[in-house]
Amino acid sequence: MLHAPIAAASARAGEIPINLIGLVNEPWTFPGPGAYIFNGDTFSAGSQNFGGVPFAIPASPNNYWNGGAAAEMGPGTVSVTVPVGVPGVTSAFTLLNTMWSQPGPNACVYITFTGSRGATATVPLVGGVNVRDYNNDGGQNTINNTSTIQAWTNGIGQRLDRQEYILPIAFAGQTLASVTITDTGNEDFSRVAFAGLTVSTCHAIVTESIAISTGTIIYHQGLKLYTHDVGLTNDGTAAVTGPVYLIFEDLPADWQPLCCRCSRGIDAGSQYYGDCSSGIQRPLRSCDYVHASHGQRSKLAPRKKLARHC
Repeated sequence: MLHAPIAAASARAGEIPINLIGLVNEPWTFPGPGAYIFNGDTFSAGSQNFGGVPFAIPASPNNYWNGGAAAEMGPGTVSVTVPVGVPGVTSAFTLLNTMWSQPGPNACVYITFTGSRGATATVPLVGGVNVRDYNNDGGQNTINNTSTIQAWTNGIGQRLDRQEYILPIAFAGQTLASVTITDTGNEDFSRVAFAGLTVSTCHAIVTESIAISTGTIIYHQGLKLYTHDVGLTNDGTAAVTGPVYLIFEDLPADWQPLCCRCSRGIDAGSQYYGDCSSGIQRPLRSCDYVHASHGQRSKLAPRKKLARHC
């Protein structure tokens, strides 16, 4: 997967927030006893945009699904199934953390995707890898920052993380019927806090052999433009069929790309470069340039490798 780190501030076409009203079982502000959110009154609700991906967090009376509440604060496996009914889904995003995150290698949380004609895929969420505690305390506080990134924080120790899932080719031509979250934890042991699901019909292909390198953002005072060198390298033994698209997240809304063209396939062992400070789902070709004006310095750490096109 190829995914560059900077982001469009507005949602991309083909990304559909799923309504969780009627499935969520606890408000952010639930005071306890049992599983409850610290500083819940600081958490977001309603229509949100995290890194260019829209989410619909239920506003009232409940805001999220709490596995501990579903288990009545006791032991046992619990689950919630979200009806989807969207055809042509290629990937999905969740807003999901745990209350008391446990370290791997074993998973306590599983996400299962079910297609209309029998396709299924289950993804384990492992503490310290692709899921962590919502609260920065004694639980697991690390994530891989590739398939899982931090989507939101209140700045005082609590957060929401965003997971991304690429559906297998078996789902092509099917409608995504449902997504099921299975929680095998216990009180004071894991337990899910799930607040959002968004599905995407954008074209997505796995290109694990593509690596990203980035340079320094340079501001050109006379042109009032920022430029940024981004290098793509195919470290694999086989060519990756183009076009390859760079997706940048968390860009200010008034950044505008001025130029960008379509890429060719990336041959094994080859390198392609573009000077990209913006590029909202725009294709990139060797030595082509994208500029953006009126922006601010953006986050640069590469997050994942994902070729996607809406």
